[in-house]
Amino acid sequence: MSEAAPTVKIALITSFEEPYWVSMDMEYERREKGARNNEKVALGETVERM
Repeated sequence: MSEAAPTVKIALITSFEEPYWVSMDMEYERREKGARNNEKVALGETVERM
């Protein structure tokens, strides 16, 4: 299964208009979308990421 992970990641990157490393970190992708959709969330997430 270790060989399937990078393959899926490459497929996801080529599928989306913007590169998202979702296969390795789904939580990070959820934060990015949440921050872009809600500035209130962005404030909290930005502090956590910094």
